[in-house]
Amino acid sequence: MNTCVYQISAVKRKDTTFVTLTGKNLNSIGISKLSDGFEESLLKALYLALEDKRKLICDAYGEFIEKCGGVVKKIPTEKIETIREMKNKYDLIGKRIAVLDTRIERLKSGAVKIVTNPHSFGNPRADLQITSSLSMASAASSFECKKKKTSMAKPSGFPSRALTMIVPYGPAGGSGQIAAAMAGAVTGHTGVNINRDHKPGGSGTVGMTSYMSAPADGYTVLEHIDDASSAHALDSSRPNPAVDLIPLVISQVTFSQIYIRTNETRYNDWSSFVRWVKAQNGKSTIANVSKESSMERVTMKFITEAAGIKIQQISFDKGAPRYGALLGGQVDALFEQPGDVRKFLNAGSSMATGIFKPILTIFNERPSVFADVPTHKEMGMNFEPLLRFRGFYVHTDAPPDRVKWLQWAFQWGYCQDSYQKFNESKYMNVIDSFRDTAGARDLIKSSIIQYRNVYKEMGLNVK
Repeated sequence: MNTCVYQISAVKRKDTTFVTLTGKNLNSIGISKLSDGFEESLLKALYLALEDKRKLICDAYGEFIEKCGGVVKKIPTEKIETIREMKNKYDLIGKRIAVLDTRIERLKSGAVKIVTNPHSFGNPRADLQITSSLSMASAASSFECKKKKTSMAKPSGFPSRALTMIVPYGPAGGSGQIAAAMAGAVTGHTGVNINRDHKPGGSGTVGMTSYMSAPADGYTVLEHIDDASSAHALDSSRPNPAVDLIPLVISQVTFSQIYIRTNETRYNDWSSFVRWVKAQNGKSTIANVSKESSMERVTMKFITEAAGIKIQQISFDKGAPRYGALLGGQVDALFEQPGDVRKFLNAGSSMATGIFKPILTIFNERPSVFADVPTHKEMGMNFEPLLRFRGFYVHTDAPPDRVKWLQWAFQWGYCQDSYQKFNESKYMNVIDSFRDTAGARDLIKSSIIQYRNVYKEMGLNVK
């Protein structure tokens, strides 16, 4: 097997195929509604990633790509065979792709086999296989985690006591929820208790500072989100999550949406909301986080500039007050990820009867669970969406044998039924949410580059 450069993962959910490409300086996704949509999804992911080569892609495959003016139809075998050649030929973000370590084999039965090279100790996602029809009812749990039970000897008795998990946000928000779910999953399959210590403030800065001052003995782990990557992108003196920390697992990757109250009478969709906001002359409000360089604030800057609107962003670093502000009518809208407000979306018997409803999805294509909600691209906003990701870390100076145990514990924690059900309940299975240590580092490094470029364009003082 050649040295890994990029990884392909494929997921089929109902009538939709998702193919994601991840690697150095690369995070891309393609989505297809075809019954056998793997090839179309892969082409769309390539089109999205290879921005400076789109003309060449359209010249070769335009008849199969809507964005090139083509139509959605199955790609013939002779075209499929050259997709890998195209990947190897073209330069991607300054890096020539000499090897694609994922081999796509078309079998006589029509099956597609994706063979990946495991990157880290105890990787539960090695040798993934899916059929071309991809008819499994639960794709994520059926091939990401082949077995639910596994064991590993404790290195020199570690851990001999409970672990501490520092969570740099409040217990009610997305980080609080994922921390509780992962702690429960890890305890369930290892028998080791995890005490959660919430330290909100400064968009994760307080918690990160506290964690970096804790002993690097493996007994204290950290939950954090992409805020850690964006903070380092803006100020390189801040901890680099891919260098100063060891990612144990990234277990959630998701998109953002803008929400209003379902019983709102002043507007009922994105277009009417924009008209109403423009009429308020800058007096309308949206609940958001406080940090100006955060994913949420940067994305809102993109949205307001593209839509030509002025809106006051009311800051809440804790989830509960942020959601309560919309619920109680203190703000006119809310910027959030769908999983974090799931209980407000389906409070009744269906999405339509929930307390909140999404009016804009910040993603390149409509997820099937929000098929009636327009994307920012459909509303004329031509920017690449920034994704929210959450994961768990340990200090880079922790003893290596303890790190390996923690990698095993947390990566297999992701595979537990309780955690899989949690992710599904939070819409965290719409996009492939799993990254092992190497995959997490790739995601973090590419995100730092992306944020740094954005900050420079914004005129921020990048250090």
